[in-house]
Amino acid sequence: MTDISILGGKFRGTKLLTLKGDNTRPTTSRIAENIFNILMHNKFVENFHFHQQKVLDIFAGSGRLGLEALSRGAIRAVFVENHVDARSIIRENIMKCHATGITKLFTRSALDPKEPPPQAKAPFSLIFCDAPYYQQLPQQVIPKFIEYGWIENNAIFCIETEKEVELVDIQNLTAVDRRIYGNTRIHFMTYKKN
Repeated sequence: MTDISILGGKFRGTKLLTLKGDNTRPTTSRIAENIFNILMHNKFVENFHFHQQKVLDIFAGSGRLGLEALSRGAIRAVFVENHVDARSIIRENIMKCHATGITKLFTRSALDPKEPPPQAKAPFSLIFCDAPYYQQLPQQVIPKFIEYGWIENNAIFCIETEKEVELVDIQNLTAVDRRIYGNTRIHFMTYKKN
């Protein structure tokens, strides 16, 4: 395991654990910092404030993005992760941040999320999706989370893919910003119900 740190807010400097090997691919500090700067100063959702956000972290890995949002004032974060070792890491990182009261970790496949259980307190307004590359997973999983009621109207999605991917035709999502960092593309999208 290697260390990464929370970059801003009340948990700033807290070192987080990540898995060794290629099972997860933590968002680099440079990309995470840019993501949160863009969100903080975004022009695509009026009056955006972290302290109003309920966060859903899909393919959560280490939980870094959800915990970073909590550090900056988000109300709560729910992590969806199916990999047993990654879930163990997320639990440890939640404890390192003393965030057990404002987090939930769900063991379920993002490909079949089903309806959110009551303890999830859905729907969510800020969604991170950092799926394994080269499998077109965001296009498969995001419509299912929408269908099952996990997503709030006007929610912001932050989706990480390989740089070659152009995300189009995801149910009721509109691209509002895209950034490329090395081999990674970050897609910012907003959701509008029909």
